[in-house]
Amino acid sequence: MSYDAVDYTTYGDFFVVGGTTMVPKLFDDNTFQCVVELKGENATEIKGHSNWIYCTKFNPFDNNLIVSGGWDNCVVLYDVR
Repeated sequence: MSYDAVDYTTYGDFFVVGGTTMVPKLFDDNTFQCVVELKGENATEIKGHSNWIYCTKFNPFDNNLIVSGGWDNCVVLYDVR
Protein backbone atom coordinates (compact mmCIF):
# COMPACT_ATOMS: atom_id res chain seq x y z
CA MET A 1 0.00 0.00 0.00
CA SER A 2 1.40 3.33 -1.05
CA TYR A 3 0.08 6.84 -0.46
CA ASP A 4 1.48 9.03 -3.20
CA ALA A 5 -1.08 11.84 -3.21
CA VAL A 6 -1.45 13.96 -0.05
CA ASP A 7 -3.08 17.34 0.61
CA TYR A 8 -3.87 19.30 3.78
CA THR A 9 -6.83 21.54 4.57
CA THR A 10 -6.22 25.29 4.64
CA TYR A 11 -5.84 25.19 8.45
CA GLY A 12 -3.86 21.94 8.52
CA ASP A 13 -6.32 20.09 10.76
CA PHE A 14 -7.14 17.31 8.25
CA PHE A 15 -5.35 15.69 5.36
CA VAL A 16 -6.44 13.42 2.51
CA VAL A 17 -4.34 10.65 0.99
CA GLY A 18 -4.65 8.60 -2.17
CA GLY A 19 -2.51 6.05 -3.93
CA THR A 20 -2.48 2.37 -4.76
CA THR A 21 -5.54 1.56 -2.63
CA MET A 22 -7.78 3.45 -5.13
CA VAL A 23 -9.82 4.85 -2.21
CA PRO A 24 -8.99 8.34 -0.85
CA LYS A 25 -8.91 8.49 2.95
CA LEU A 26 -9.47 11.53 5.18
CA PHE A 27 -7.33 11.71 8.34
CA ASP A 28 -7.39 13.91 11.45
CA ASP A 29 -3.93 15.52 11.75
CA ASN A 30 -4.08 15.66 15.57
CA THR A 31 -4.80 11.96 16.12
CA PHE A 32 -3.62 10.51 12.77
CA GLN A 33 -6.80 8.43 12.76
CA CYS A 34 -8.74 7.78 9.56
CA VAL A 35 -12.00 9.75 9.75
CA VAL A 36 -13.60 8.36 6.59
CA GLU A 37 -12.81 6.34 3.49
CA LEU A 38 -14.22 8.20 0.50
CA LYS A 39 -16.07 5.49 -1.40
CA GLY A 40 -19.62 4.74 -2.48
CA GLU A 41 -21.61 2.52 -0.14
CA ASN A 42 -24.32 1.30 -2.53
CA ALA A 43 -24.83 0.59 -6.22
CA THR A 44 -26.46 3.96 -6.98
CA GLU A 45 -23.39 5.95 -5.90
CA ILE A 46 -20.27 6.51 -7.96
CA LYS A 47 -17.91 3.62 -7.38
CA GLY A 48 -14.81 5.78 -7.31
CA HIS A 49 -11.52 4.94 -8.97
CA SER A 50 -10.67 1.69 -10.71
CA ASN A 51 -6.93 2.41 -10.79
CA TRP A 52 -4.30 4.20 -8.68
CA ILE A 53 -4.93 7.75 -7.47
CA TYR A 54 -2.16 10.17 -8.40
CA CYS A 55 -3.66 13.43 -7.09
CA THR A 56 -5.84 14.57 -4.17
CA LYS A 57 -6.76 18.18 -3.45
CA PHE A 58 -8.97 20.10 -1.02
CA ASN A 59 -10.97 23.00 -2.43
CA PRO A 60 -9.13 26.07 -1.04
CA PHE A 61 -12.44 27.89 -0.42
CA ASP A 62 -14.44 24.97 1.00
CA ASN A 63 -12.54 22.23 2.86
CA ASN A 64 -15.60 19.96 2.66
CA LEU A 65 -14.92 19.42 -1.06
CA ILE A 66 -12.15 17.06 -2.13
CA VAL A 67 -11.17 16.09 -5.66
CA SER A 68 -9.07 13.13 -6.72
CA GLY A 69 -7.57 12.15 -10.07
CA GLY A 70 -6.58 8.65 -11.04
CA TRP A 71 -4.78 6.61 -13.66
CA ASP A 72 -8.24 5.44 -14.75
CA ASN A 73 -8.68 8.83 -16.49
CA CYS A 74 -11.35 9.88 -13.99
CA VAL A 75 -11.69 12.87 -11.69
CA VAL A 76 -13.97 12.31 -8.70
CA LEU A 77 -15.43 15.05 -6.48
CA TYR A 78 -16.29 14.21 -2.86
CA ASP A 79 -18.33 16.21 -0.35
CA VAL A 80 -17.41 15.10 3.19
CA ARG A 81 -20.26 16.86 4.99
